[in-house]
Amino acid sequence: MAEKKVLTGTDALDVLNEGSGDSVQNEFTYLKSGDEFIVKVPGINLVSEFVYGSFAKKIYSFVAENPSKKSAKGFPVENLTPFDLAWKYYKDQSDDWQDEMSQEASHYRCQRKFTIGFYDLDTGEPIMVEFTRKQANAVVDTIKQYEKRLDQFAFSLKKSGKGTNTVVSLSLIPILDDLSEKQQKNFEELPNDFDAKNFEGLYYVMSDEEQIETLHNNGFDVSLIGLELPKEKEAAEESVEESTDEGDSEYDF
Repeated sequence: MAEKKVLTGTDALDVLNEGSGDSVQNEFTYLKSGDEFIVKVPGINLVSEFVYGSFAKKIYSFVAENPSKKSAKGFPVENLTPFDLAWKYYKDQSDDWQDEMSQEASHYRCQRKFTIGFYDLDTGEPIMVEFTRKQANAVVDTIKQYEKRLDQFAFSLKKSGKGTNTVVSLSLIPILDDLSEKQQKNFEELPNDFDAKNFEGLYYVMSDEEQIETLHNNGFDVSLIGLELPKEKEAAEESVEESTDEGDSEYDF
């Protein structure tokens, strides 16, 4: 099984800037358009993962148990997963990035996502919010701007707009007295650092077999990419074994 690598800290920041065992089950906090969180920012706490999933096809976000090797631009090039093979199947038939085949391929493509950790001042709990590269860059730029004074200010984390016009912003709240009493109390009591364990177990880890079943359940014929459903493969192997056993029995005396 290939090693799954989660990039954290400066390694994740490097990837962001380039442009290209059992664990605790934590959960994402989803930032929807129109949402606002009043947060404490405990430095730049960011992790990066290659994530699969399609809202249109109702395929929830997951990471591969056996991840493929990616090119510098994030495209799978070796040890392709079933989802990578489905992506390649459609992409190879595409003549333009906007045509039907390319649009279909996009449902199966892995994309690098960035998750940043904050403290929600209304609940006093850590929150882990997922961003696209563009959104994460905007948030990180603001954090860097106030990096030496993060323990002095609260921030407003907002998302607005729809589709390609979606905008995420992290804005300084310069006066702590503007916060509610509860928010001020949490700001004073919460730490100025962030436990990396908060990022563990955020994504569902999907095996190759489950990816094949997921593709099948979404109407994709996995035989087109040289794969079989696990149950069909198991049945075929059992049939071969039974046939071999029967053949051997003819020579038993």
